[in-house]
Amino acid sequence: MPGVPVTRGDTVTCSARSYFRRMHLTGFTFVADGGAFAPIQDAGNANQDWIGPAVIQGKVTVQGTVNGVTATSDTGAVLVNARTGWKIADSTGTGRDSSSNCLPLPIFNTPDVGLTALPFPSRCTQMMSMWPIPDDSTTGSAYSTAQVSSGPNAGLWYVRVLTATFNAKGLVAKDLRPDGYSYSLRYTHADSIPLTACWLNLNHQYPSPADTLFATISFVNNTCLPAETALPPFIGQIWKHEDCHVKLTKAYYVSDTAKAQINIVERAVMSSKSNLSTFATGTLMSLRSAANNSSVEIDNRAANHADENPYATWHPDSSFRPDSTTHPWGNFDMFGDKDTFLSSKGCP
Repeated sequence: MPGVPVTRGDTVTCSARSYFRRMHLTGFTFVADGGAFAPIQDAGNANQDWIGPAVIQGKVTVQGTVNGVTATSDTGAVLVNARTGWKIADSTGTGRDSSSNCLPLPIFNTPDVGLTALPFPSRCTQMMSMWPIPDDSTTGSAYSTAQVSSGPNAGLWYVRVLTATFNAKGLVAKDLRPDGYSYSLRYTHADSIPLTACWLNLNHQYPSPADTLFATISFVNNTCLPAETALPPFIGQIWKHEDCHVKLTKAYYVSDTAKAQINIVERAVMSSKSNLSTFATGTLMSLRSAANNSSVEIDNRAANHADENPYATWHPDSSFRPDSTTHPWGNFDMFGDKDTFLSSKGCP
C-alpha cells in the first residue's frame, strides 16, 4: 500500500495496471482515513489513471476485471503533507498613523488620547489587527476556498490560500496634534498666561492680550509656552503605549499558539463550501480576538496612577467645548505610562 506524499492541493495520480493480462476497468473508490467523508467513487472510469488535487489522506481501490474475472484490488494510499509558510503576514499597515481621524473629538469628549486600530478612516475599530476582516466580506477576502474538481478528492472543499494580514497602527488623538481644534483664549484670570505668552513670544503678531485668540492645544503648548509644557513628552508616551499594543499583538500572531490555529485552517477540508467558510472564519476571528487580548494588560494599571507619570500641559478645562468662549485654560496634569511599566510588559 505504498503512496507518494504530495503537498495539500498538489496533483496526485492513482494508476491501475495489470501487466501482460487483459484488464477492463470500471471505476475507482476513495475512502478517507477515519471515515471523515462518504466514499468518493468514479464509476464508469475506463481510464487507467485517476488524477486530481489531493487535500485529504485515504485509501484508493479500483474495480474491474482481469482476463474477464472480477479482480481483487490492491489498495493505494493518498498521502497529504501540510503546506508550509502559512501565517498572518505582516503588512505595511503597521506602525504609527499621524493623520488618521479615528479619534476626532475634543480630548474631553472621549476617554482616549491614543488608540491602536486599523489604519482605515472608515473603520477605526479599536484593536482590529487583521485585514481583511474575516467576517466582513466588504473588506475583501481573508482567505479563499476551492473545490477539488477531479481525482480521489473530487467534490471536497479546502482553504486554498490565506490572505489575511496583521494590520494595525497606533495613533494620537487629533486634538493633541497641530491640526486639532482651535479653542478660544480670552483675557481672564485663568487664560491670561497662555494668551499673553502667545502675544509676547510671537513678537506681538497676535492681537493684544485684551482680545480673543483662537489656538490649538499644540500651538499654545509648543509655540507659546514651550518652556513650561510637557506636551511633547506626554505625546511621546502615548506613542510608546500604542507601539506596545502593536508590538505585543504582532508577537502573538507568530507565536506557537497562533501557528497552531492557522494550521487548523490550512488542513480544514469539508464537503460543503458554506460549512468550510463558517469554520475558517470562526477560527480566524478567534485568533484575532486572542491576539488583541494579548496586549490588553498594558491598559490594566495599578490604582492612583502608580504606573504612570504626570505631564503638565496647557489646555482648556474639562467642561470646555470648541464653540464656547467662557471656560478657562489651565496647566493640568495628564498621565502617561512610565517607561519601567512598559518595559515590564515587554516593551522597552
